[in-house]
Amino acid sequence: MKMSPCDPEVNIPAKNCYRMVILGSSKVGKSAIVSRFLNSKFEDQYTPTIEDFHRKFYSIRGDVYQLDILDTSGNHP
Repeated sequence: MKMSPCDPEVNIPAKNCYRMVILGSSKVGKSAIVSRFLNSKFEDQYTPTIEDFHRKFYSIRGDVYQLDILDTSGNHP
């Protein structure tokens, strides 16, 4: 399966697509920061993350932007 930078079904120009990878040691709050940023929520219970992918669309000054966030585990060898 070929991965493209933007979702072709939404028809967003490539210049408006951004990717972010969250890296860091285990149990430091990477997933909590992502959750707070995307959903304005703070989860106070710890659940180990293997790998989570999030996609959000923003409308800024009439243009649509796509943000892809990859939340990684802190346990990679």
